[in-house]
Amino acid sequence: GCFSGNPNLGQGKLLPTSYADAKKICEDEGHTLCTDLTAITEFKKCGCSYNKFPIWTDIPCPPPPPSIPPPSAPTVRGVDISPPPPSQPPMPPVPPSLPPAFPHTGVLVVDGGNPTTHKLACVATNSSQTSLKSKPTLPIAAQCCEEGECRRCDNAQCNAVLGCLAGRYGFEEVTPTTYDEAERLCTRNGYTLCEKSCAGAGCGYDSLPVWTGIGCDPGTED
Repeated sequence: GCFSGNPNLGQGKLLPTSYADAKKICEDEGHTLCTDLTAITEFKKCGCSYNKFPIWTDIPCPPPPPSIPPPSAPTVRGVDISPPPPSQPPMPPVPPSLPPAFPHTGVLVVDGGNPTTHKLACVATNSSQTSLKSKPTLPIAAQCCEEGECRRCDNAQCNAVLGCLAGRYGFEEVTPTTYDEAERLCTRNGYTLCEKSCAGAGCGYDSLPVWTGIGCDPGTED
């Protein structure tokens, strides 16, 4: 006759109930869920071995304690003097973008004395070539540019014997350079390879083929 079964009889299990289930069981029997502690204490003497189990009641839960308002910010004559919030860590610097990859596998070698940038050959950038097959006795001269201005020497005395980047042709031996060596020479001086012949810029290179930074696809020489 126990409403939820007797754990000491049969299979020894209680019938689990929700609050709504328990309330309906009581109402079906003409009862109500207990609403005072005295009744609950008396219920412990009523058998069914429920003393060791939690039981449903109709006693409402106490309301939660009132929330404590946050302390007001300190002020002086109405001005908030509370400490500033912690600052956010600075954003990491944006890494510099890499320069675009050189879109060609070769560069033009041009006539150093021709102002129209006359092409003599297209040489692979990974080549060890320092002269042209058509002009085997003439080294390809390294010359550089700074913001479009030709720099065949590392100082202002381009008409002097000394100071030319690869040596002054006709006065001293001109150092032969590959494309990689010419590019490194310009970079070391803060320059870049030129995209023109630089005819008339001195150092005797008007009589030589010169390296440029003009891209091309290697093929047969003109």
